[in-house]
Amino acid sequence: MRTLVKRWWFWAAAILLTAGITAGVVLVHSGQSKITKANFDKVQIGMTAEEVEQILGEPTQRAWDLPGENSANLWLCDVTEIMVYFDADHRVSNKDFTRGTTWDYLRYVLSKWLPTR
Repeated sequence: MRTLVKRWWFWAAAILLTAGITAGVVLVHSGQSKITKANFDKVQIGMTAEEVEQILGEPTQRAWDLPGENSANLWLCDVTEIMVYFDADHRVSNKDFTRGTTWDYLRYVLSKWLPTR
């Protein structure tokens, strides 16, 4: 009977260790994106679109990219979103940073592994 209890603790520890390693891998992998609060803070009003792309990389989506008009670029990574607005001279006029909640991130990660309805 005593060996059964030891096995139970062994399997519980093995499951917790596996879950911890998996969580660590997910967190390390998610930290490799350029779409971060630190990089968002580097973007300054008046920067050119090229300077912004050097910091954040290619945008996920471009909107209203017509010569001589205001435009906006969107960068997405997981549940983090950066929106940069440009004036007619393609210089930063405003910017927004939105980070999803921990629950949003967990749903995002699980949606990659679990089938949808």
